[in-house]
Amino acid sequence: MSKSLHELIEFSKELKLLYVEDNKTSREQTIDILKIFFNDIIVGVDGLDAIKKYDENQIDFIITDINMPKIDGLEFITHIRETNRDIPIFILSAYSDTSYFLDSISLSVDGYIIKPIKSEQFIEQIRKEVHKIYMQKELKQYHENLETKVQEQLEELRAKDKMLIQQTKLATMGEMMDIVAHQWKQPISSISMHTSLIYELSEDGVIDKETINKCYEKVTAQVKHMVKTLDDFRVFFRPNHKMEIIKLSTLIDSVLLLLHDDLMKNNINVKIDIPKDIIINVNGSEIKHIFINLLNNARDAFNENKIKEKRIKIKSYLEEEKIFIDTTDNAGGIPKDIIKNIFNSNFTTKEKSGGTGMGLYMSKFIAKKNGAKIDAINIDGGVCFRLIFNR
Repeated sequence: MSKSLHELIEFSKELKLLYVEDNKTSREQTIDILKIFFNDIIVGVDGLDAIKKYDENQIDFIITDINMPKIDGLEFITHIRETNRDIPIFILSAYSDTSYFLDSISLSVDGYIIKPIKSEQFIEQIRKEVHKIYMQKELKQYHENLETKVQEQLEELRAKDKMLIQQTKLATMGEMMDIVAHQWKQPISSISMHTSLIYELSEDGVIDKETINKCYEKVTAQVKHMVKTLDDFRVFFRPNHKMEIIKLSTLIDSVLLLLHDDLMKNNINVKIDIPKDIIINVNGSEIKHIFINLLNNARDAFNENKIKEKRIKIKSYLEEEKIFIDTTDNAGGIPKDIIKNIFNSNFTTKEKSGGTGMGLYMSKFIAKKNGAKIDAINIDGGVCFRLIFNR
């Protein structure tokens, strides 16, 4: 016996066969052959008995005669096919009439063997059908294993997605803290400067109420800005944010008022060239952060490059249904090999001074969020940051 046939018989031994035959002699002779393949053989002596046996057992394979009392084989098969179109059914019959063949075909019978049985032919037919069942079972098992594997991989991907989402949230929180710290750096410096001034004047005994009031106003303005920064960034990533139609000159004036002391301290001359009739529809607080960041970056570049005459110009103009806002300086420009990366997250040229690389990254994010885009272009002696809005 070949290895493949041996494996096939091992498989068929696990199948439950329903064999239906009313003739005792034929039944006993056929069962001897069937025992080669099947250990569990349920016997029905007629069609009615076969239906009862089928209903009481989990049958895998049916072999039946046609001409039987009470209910014949074709009626029995018809009953089975009403509920099960897949179970293999063989007919063993002495009748070779064409009508029987046609009826068998209509009932999706898997094999039709004429009596008297030729053992080799019968065994080969059984072997083929058992092989088919075996392959179907293997295919089913493969699909079940595949579905299980796919489900396991989906669960693994979901777990990774959850972890990635959590890591992203944590990273975003870290970035937001960096941004708030970046925005607070200048106000804290201003507050420190004014409180130091009050202390020094009080030590010298020359402080007056007017000086105290001015310092108080400056410190209060910076504290309000810090609180506003927190409020802005609390809702920064929410999809709904308040848009307002605002004069660009008014927005820039409020930024310069906030940075006035720092600009004066660093001897930075800021020139404004913005027509009074240019208006933009934006979230004003968010756009202010862009200009605060650009001016602070220019200040740092002036000091790093030891520029004596520090100049910044903010110019706006209309062109082809677009609003251009150029912020230029003479701080030395940006090296060509890094200028394309300056808007990337965590990219910084100020690592030694504690730069995080978040300022320009968030400026680009804010611009996009407000329907604009920002770019950097080296000019003679400095750099131009260009914001472009649609009118």
